[in-house]
Amino acid sequence: QDASRRDGGLGDRDGHRGPPVSGWPPYANRSPETAATPRRCPAPPGSYISEVRRLGRYVVEREIGRGVMGVVWLARDPRVGRPVALKTIRLPEALDPPRRREFLERFLREARAAGSLSHPGIVTVYDVDRDPETGTPFIAMEYVRGSSLKGILEGGPLALDRIAEIGTALAEALGEAHAAGTVHR
Repeated sequence: QDASRRDGGLGDRDGHRGPPVSGWPPYANRSPETAATPRRCPAPPGSYISEVRRLGRYVVEREIGRGVMGVVWLARDPRVGRPVALKTIRLPEALDPPRRREFLERFLREARAAGSLSHPGIVTVYDVDRDPETGTPFIAMEYVRGSSLKGILEGGPLALDRIAEIGTALAEALGEAHAAGTVHR
């Protein structure tokens, strides 16, 4: 499915709505020798890992998002050659074991809940696992190119019909999640 369908027609940050442009994903034009070699991605300051090359079987390309509790990485699934978004959870070192388990269980519940949904406005979850080397839990999900809602809003005022279009797409996706018993937080 192309980005224009998945993001309600927002397109990517350059307004591209068709099939991926030449050179995307970023490893598409790499030689077979370099495509198989993971690039080193420095982990963010204060991260739970110092450098990310792989998470499980996934080859990490770069960081694409960050929140209070985790980081999202753009990666490649070498088995099928597709780009994926890897959502990781970052727990404070000082967290006691019961709270740590609680956060990890919530993370896994989120993966299972999202994995049970099927809707054009909701990303597909492919996998949930822990990295065997670092123990870092992650969710591997569909990578959808595009702009964030925050990025769109920072571009200035939107026309009323565009606001209605975005609101409708969001409400439909949330309605699907709610009908399945999932509440987005």
